[in-house]
Amino acid sequence: FTPKQDEVKINISLSPNDSALVRNVKKRDLAPLEFPVYGGVKVNASVGISFGGYFDRPESYFSRDGVIRADKSDAFLPIVTSFIHFYRQGASAVSFGGSFGLGIAIGGESTGQSFFLGPSLILGKGQRVVLSTGLMGGRVNRLSQDYEVGDSFDETIVPTQAIYDMGYFVGFSFNL
Repeated sequence: FTPKQDEVKINISLSPNDSALVRNVKKRDLAPLEFPVYGGVKVNASVGISFGGYFDRPESYFSRDGVIRADKSDAFLPIVTSFIHFYRQGASAVSFGGSFGLGIAIGGESTGQSFFLGPSLILGKGQRVVLSTGLMGGRVNRLSQDYEVGDSFDETIVPTQAIYDMGYFVGFSFNL
């Protein structure tokens, strides 16, 4: 049998041959046999929530009294995340593996897409709960045109540019 899932179920049915039919022997179904499947590389998808922050904390920029000023943004972002997990499944209900994910930040100033990559701890057999951590990348606004906080600036709109930046994340998700 080639296993297609985490468990193989075999149904056995005994059918009498022609000589047994003469003796009035009936067909008999035995109780199904179920075998757990271990080994091999598994790939699963999950959806959950992650909390991430950038190594260089994002800021919101403004001009007051002819000087560029900045306010620090939130220290971390809640992010709705979808992951692809890959791991080697053993007999234990705990497995270690890797994750790749995409997410969208909820609330706050940063509502763009984020990308995730890192190790995972997979808990459970049929219905899995996954704890993930690692590196996160996403777009943040930074000052452009070589401006820095504290520079003189007479206009009202401070020039910013959306760039990709790196950070870290911790995620909690459920398999689909």
